[in-house]
Amino acid sequence: MENTVKIKKRYLFFRKEAKKILRDIFKIKNEQKNLKNIYLDFLQVAFISRSFSDELLNTINYLESQGVLVDIINLKPNLKKLINRVEKIKEKIQKETGLGVVDK
Repeated sequence: MENTVKIKKRYLFFRKEAKKILRDIFKIKNEQKNLKNIYLDFLQVAFISRSFSDELLNTINYLESQGVLVDIINLKPNLKKLINRVEKIKEKIQKETGLGVVDK
């Protein structure tokens, strides 16, 4: 798939690594002006930290606000579980603090 960013590191610890993924996606977006979908291939990844997960979710939210749908592929179940846990904690904090919540 040409709209795929292959994550080549086995261990992802830092927020800057998630920000690098965003830069890689923008390179693809600049080449393909009407980019609507992007795939993040986590096949080689064995570990991600909570801070990486948090920044990855920020990156995904930003891209989706720009009209680019992000799909994570080949994500190991234990890593998916961690990302889901971080996402729930973020949602809880946003709800409790009122940050990031849009009134309708």
